[in-house]
Amino acid sequence: MNPNPHAQACILVVDDEQVIVSALVRLLINAGYERTIGTPDPLQAVALFTEYGPDLVLTDLTMPGMTGFELIAALRPLVPADDLLPIIVLTALGDTETKRQALASGATDFLTKPVDRVELGLRVRNLLDMRALHHQVQTENERLEEQVQCRTQQLEEARLETLQRLARACEYRDDDTGEHTQRVGHVAAHIGRGLGLDAATVPLLAQAAP
Repeated sequence: MNPNPHAQACILVVDDEQVIVSALVRLLINAGYERTIGTPDPLQAVALFTEYGPDLVLTDLTMPGMTGFELIAALRPLVPADDLLPIIVLTALGDTETKRQALASGATDFLTKPVDRVELGLRVRNLLDMRALHHQVQTENERLEEQVQCRTQQLEEARLETLQRLARACEYRDDDTGEHTQRVGHVAAHIGRGLGLDAATVPLLAQAAP
C-alpha cells in the first residue's frame, strides 16, 4: 500500500451534528489524515481555522448561527490571495441549484449526505493533490522570478561596466588626468538635481552623460 503523501495535511470538519463530525473525523484519521480536527460550531470554526491553518475544509451548509455559505465567506479573507484552499460542501440537499450556489460561493467541491467513505477519501485526496500542485507551481514561479531578477542585475552591471570602459577609453586619449568624463557625469547629475529631476533619473543621467 502506498503511503499517504498528504499525511501531514490538516483538515477541518464543520457540521452542526456532533455525531457526523465525529464520524467524518474518524474516517479521515483512519484514511491517514491524522491532523483532522472538527467542530459542531461554525463560529468556533473560524477560530480553529486561524489557529491551525488547515489545508482543506469540509463544511455542512445548513447550520444554526452561521450557514455554510456564511462560513465560506468568513474564511475567504483569511486565505492569502496567492493561496488555494479547497472547500468541500457537505449537504443533504442534492438539488442542482444548491450545488450551483455552493460552487458560486467559493466551494471547490461538494458531497451529498450520507457521505460515502470511498468517495470522501478520493475527493479529499484529489483536492489535496491539486493544492500541492498549486504550491509547486507557485514555488517554481518564485524561483524563475528570482532568476530573472538576478539575470537583470547582471545585465545592468555589464551595461554600466561597458559605459565606464568607453568613458575611460576617451579619457586616456583626450584628458591628462583621466577624470574628464567622470566630471561630466558629476556635473550632469548636479544639474539634474537642480532641475528637480526625480531620484531615479539623476543616477541614470550621471551614467549616460559621460
